[in-house]
Amino acid sequence: MVKIEIEKGSGFCFGVVNAIHQAENELKNNEILYCLGDIVHNSYEVERLKSIGLVSINHARLSKLKHAKVLLRAHGEPPSTYHIAKENDIRIIDATCPVVLQLQRKIKKTYDNRNPKDTQIVIYGKAGHAEVNGLVGQTQNQAIVIENPEDLSRIDFTRPIKLFSQTTKSLEGFSEIIKEIKERINGDVDFEYFDTICRQVANRIPNIRKFASAYDLVFFVSGEKSSNGKILYEECKDANPNSIRISGPSDIRKDDLKNISSIGISGATSTPKWLMEDVAQKIHELLEKPYKKTNNMKTIQDCIQFTNANPVCYLATIENDRPRVRALGFWFADETGFYFQTASVKEIPAQLQQNPNVEVCFYKPEQGLGTMLRIAGKTEFLNERKYKEKALEDRPFLKEFGMTADSEELVLFYIPHGEAYFWTMEDNLKPKVKIEF
Repeated sequence: MVKIEIEKGSGFCFGVVNAIHQAENELKNNEILYCLGDIVHNSYEVERLKSIGLVSINHARLSKLKHAKVLLRAHGEPPSTYHIAKENDIRIIDATCPVVLQLQRKIKKTYDNRNPKDTQIVIYGKAGHAEVNGLVGQTQNQAIVIENPEDLSRIDFTRPIKLFSQTTKSLEGFSEIIKEIKERINGDVDFEYFDTICRQVANRIPNIRKFASAYDLVFFVSGEKSSNGKILYEECKDANPNSIRISGPSDIRKDDLKNISSIGISGATSTPKWLMEDVAQKIHELLEKPYKKTNNMKTIQDCIQFTNANPVCYLATIENDRPRVRALGFWFADETGFYFQTASVKEIPAQLQQNPNVEVCFYKPEQGLGTMLRIAGKTEFLNERKYKEKALEDRPFLKEFGMTADSEELVLFYIPHGEAYFWTMEDNLKPKVKIEF
C-alpha cells in the first residue's frame, strides 16, 4: 500500500491568509473589488477568487481607476500607489503583511535619517518583485537592489552601507551577502545590516528538507511566479532528488508513480491547502485507491484563518473557582495572538484580573456536527492607545456608544500564548493534535 501524506507545515503563510480573508470578507458585500496584481502567486487560487468577484488589475489600470475599492496584497506597495489612490478617490483595503509593513517603515526611517551624500541603502532581494518594489519606493527609488554576490559591484565600498533583506529570501543567502560585503568594505567604513527575513518562511527550509527526505517521491506544488516556491523546491530537490515540481493535479503522470511506496506532498507559502488535497486525490485516482479528504487544519495559520472567518465564539472564564461561559463577538487574530474587546461594565474584566486563564471555542456549522476550534491560554490586557484606535476603526458601533481611545470603559485583551486544537466528529476518538503558539 502506497503511503501518501501532505506536509503539515505547508500552505499559505499568515500574510497570504490575511489578504485572502480580507478579500473574501469584502466580496460578501456583492461590490466590485479590485486587487492590485495577483493576490497570490498561484493561478488556481487566483481563479477561485476571480470566480467570486475579485478583479486583478495592474498599475496602469489603477492610475485610470476612479471612485473604486482596491485591495493591496500582502507584498505591500510603494508610497506612490497610496498617492494615486488618494487622487483618484480610491478606497484602499490594505492587506500588506505586518512583517513587510514593519520592514517598509524601518527602511523609510533609515532613509529619512541618513546622510544623503554618504549612506547607501542596499536591499537583498529579487529586482522587480512586488515586495522589493514597495521597499525601494520607501527610498524614493534610491535603494540599490542586489540578487546575488555578482551584483555587489553596484555598491561603493568606500561609503557607509545599510543592508536590508526581502522578507522571503533565505538566511543562508543573506549571510553570504553579509560575508562578501565585510570582506570587500574599506577600512573603518560603517556597515550595518538588519535581519528582516520572515521566520515563518525561513523555518520552512529545514522542515521541508526533513519532510522530503522521508519519502520515495515528493510532489512540490507551486505557481510558476512564486519566488518562495522556487527557493523551497530547490531545497526539496536537494534533500530528495526524486522531487517533482507541479502547478496542480493535471501535471501528475501515472509513470511517475511506478515502484513507489511513499509519496510526500508539499508546497510554497503561496500554495493553498485545498490544492494539495486535490493533488492527493489525483494520486489516489491514478493508483485506483479510494480517497477521503482529511482534516489538515493543524497549524497556527489555520487557527488564525478559522477564527477570523467564524468570529462568534464562546469564552470561558473563572469566577471564585466557578466556570463562566458566554457568547462573544471575536475581534481578530494574527500571528501575535487572539484579540478580544469588551467593556468595563461587563463581568469579564474583573474575572480576568482574578484569573487570567481562559478557554474559548469557535464553531463552524458544516455537514454533520461541523468543526470546532478550542483555544486555551493566559490573557493579557492591552492598554496601548494604538490598539484602542484600531478597535474603534474595526468596530464603528463602539463610537455610537460614545467610546473614544481615552474611554476607560473600552477594555481590550488577548491570548498571546497557549494551545489550540480542532475537533470534528470524524476525529472524535483520535488523539488530539495540539497546536502550541
